[in-house]
Amino acid sequence: MRKDDWLKLAMPASICLLAASIITMPLVSNAFPTSIEVTQAWGESWEMSCD
Repeated sequence: MRKDDWLKLAMPASICLLAASIITMPLVSNAFPTSIEVTQAWGESWEMSCD
């Protein structure tokens, strides 16, 4: 394959990957919790919360 052939294949592939990243970004950003709680199970009792 020549260089021109590779460029003809790369353009649609890059557009498809860009579209896939735009579609999946909201799903990935909602996958992680918005708050984290840490509680010690034994010993001196304490709690920590990050919002």
